[in-house]
Amino acid sequence: MDAAEPVTAFLRATPVTYPILLASPTLLDLTVPLGNQVQGLPFSLILDTKGRIAATKLGQWDEAELASELGRQIQKQ
Repeated sequence: MDAAEPVTAFLRATPVTYPILLASPTLLDLTVPLGNQVQGLPFSLILDTKGRIAATKLGQWDEAELASELGRQIQKQ
């Protein structure tokens, strides 16, 4: 996990338009009931329109994989 100072420096140099959350071991514990049994990062959730967990992924999404998963979720709606 990263400390706040290097993340802040990175974000100054590389701005992003999405929220950034700095994890702590305690915060990571909260991801277990969401499907992150090994408490690894990166861990992503895709929520449906009712706020329910529709998909999870431990590890990095590549663009094609994410587009495919989002397409599947849109088809379910």
